[in-house]
Amino acid sequence: SYNKESFIATDNSLVVIPRGSTYSYKILSKQTECMQIELDIFYRQAPLEIAEHPFPVNLQFDISLSRIFEKIIDLYTYKPIGYTFSATSCLFKLFGVLVQNETKNAAEMQSKITPAVLYISQHYCEKIKISKLAKLCLISESQLRRLFNSEYGVSPLQYKISLQIEAACNLLESGNCQISQIADMLGFDSVYEFSATFKRKMGKSPRKYLSDLPI
Repeated sequence: SYNKESFIATDNSLVVIPRGSTYSYKILSKQTECMQIELDIFYRQAPLEIAEHPFPVNLQFDISLSRIFEKIIDLYTYKPIGYTFSATSCLFKLFGVLVQNETKNAAEMQSKITPAVLYISQHYCEKIKISKLAKLCLISESQLRRLFNSEYGVSPLQYKISLQIEAACNLLESGNCQISQIADMLGFDSVYEFSATFKRKMGKSPRKYLSDLPI
C-alpha cells in the first residue's frame, strides 16, 4: 500500500515507488520471489527522479527489462573491470524503458477518463453523479477519482465547479446577465451558493468581481 492506495503486484511485475516515499507491502504467497532495489542516482549534481507522479507505476516485465536486470546482477556479482560504468549504463537504459512506459501509461490513463471529461464539459450546468461518470468510463468510482486527481489535480466535482466558475466570469464580463440569472443558468441551487462558491474559487464575490472590471 502507498499513500492510502492499495494494489496487487501480479507475476513478473516491476513496481516503481517515488523517491522518499513511505510504503508497506505484504507477501501473499510462500512461493513468491521478489527483489528490492534502492537507487539514489545523481546526475550533474542533481537527483535523477525515476517516477514523477505520486502513484506507483506497475509495469509488466518484458524481455528488455529482464535482460537489463540480469546484466546488472551479473556485473555486481562478478565485478569485471569497469563494472560500475557498465552498471550505470544499464541503469540509464532501464530509466529509458520506464520513461517510455510512463508516457504510454499517461496516455492510457487520460483515455480512460475521457468520457467523463467530455460529459462534464457538456453538462456542467446540471447535477452530475460520480456513479454516472464511472459507468461512462467503465471503471469504479474510486478509480475514477484517483485517475482524475492524478491527471487534473482535482476531483471530478471540483473540475465541474471550475468550469462553472469560468463560465460565470465570462457571463459577468459580458454585462448581459444579473448575478441571480447567472446562478440559475449555471445550475446553482441559490444565489448564496453561487456567491459562496465563486468567492471560494476567485477570492472575491461575484459583485466585487463585477465592480473590479475595467470600464
